[in-house]
Amino acid sequence: MKVIIIGGGIIGLGSAYYLQQAGYSVTVVDRTDMLQGCSYGNAGYVCPATLCRSLLPALYGRASNGC
Repeated sequence: MKVIIIGGGIIGLGSAYYLQQAGYSVTVVDRTDMLQGCSYGNAGYVCPATLCRSLLPALYGRASNGC
């Protein structure tokens, strides 16, 4: 079976890897050369300390109106 993945970021490439390991024929398509953007700069890692507190009210015990 053939699969096309749109986006060559860490999620797209990770998905491509495991699909290929499972026997699929995979093609990754990206609008760039994949040498820029978030996945190139930090391998797709998003530091939890940089998230808005308003997104994690349970963690902080209350909701916040800003970051």
